[in-house]
Amino acid sequence: MDTIEDFKVLPVRKDCLGERLVRPAEEWEFTFHGKYWIVRNAFRDLEQFKDILKCYPIEDMNNEPGVTHPNPFIVHHIPYWIFFHISEEVRNFIILNHFKTGKDFTLPNERLSEWGNIFSRKDSRPLRHSNLPHVDFSGESGFIANLWLTEHEPGETGTKIFSYYGDYDERGYDFQYDPKHHLHQQWLDHYGSGLDLLDGWKNFDADDMWKWKFKCIGYAPAEYGTMTIYNANIPHTPWIPDSVDYRWSHCFGFKYNPIGNVLRGNISNAHLGV
Repeated sequence: MDTIEDFKVLPVRKDCLGERLVRPAEEWEFTFHGKYWIVRNAFRDLEQFKDILKCYPIEDMNNEPGVTHPNPFIVHHIPYWIFFHISEEVRNFIILNHFKTGKDFTLPNERLSEWGNIFSRKDSRPLRHSNLPHVDFSGESGFIANLWLTEHEPGETGTKIFSYYGDYDERGYDFQYDPKHHLHQQWLDHYGSGLDLLDGWKNFDADDMWKWKFKCIGYAPAEYGTMTIYNANIPHTPWIPDSVDYRWSHCFGFKYNPIGNVLRGNISNAHLGV
């Protein structure tokens, strides 16, 4: 017989969730590392927040035939009435520290988003083309805060940040859409049907960088309890060595309509997000 004990109960009342979860952006302690910020004290009780996350089911394992979404991770989501408290403070942080103005400043068509990325080596069968560096808000502008929720050795795993020696726009990298590009046929061969799954995880390594004309310009380490905040439209990809069997993070996004065409040209030098 079903009983109330079959249900999970949020550990915090809904009406006081925001003040119990996250500190105001003005109180965040952070360091800037050229391409990203590291925030160290955004959450008041991280273990409690992890308990809240676990109240909601995994949406997609992303490892079965027919998968079309290029996210190589297991996908997890939480409802808006929870995540907006966090994404709103990420938004405030960017307004204060990137745009250098007050929180009442608004950008065109602001929106908040979130998604969880869970890596389980035994369950990992990503799409073959999914390890290519990607951007999160193609055709839009915005920033991502990646909250690290598993403990690892210092620098062991994280996010690699790249520049690309070519053009990029909302269609993708030029070798993906330009039939005259010298790498276009290699890309079509690599993409295949678009549904081809690998047997396990594969990092984007030095050989891949050379082949596809990327240069690694930064590395944001996965450090438990911190948030890495970076421009969503600079190419990036996860780095997960063989020593890591499980990794968990949750992203909180803030996006808006582009103020100008910032994606053309060498993407590492574009004035992204302004």
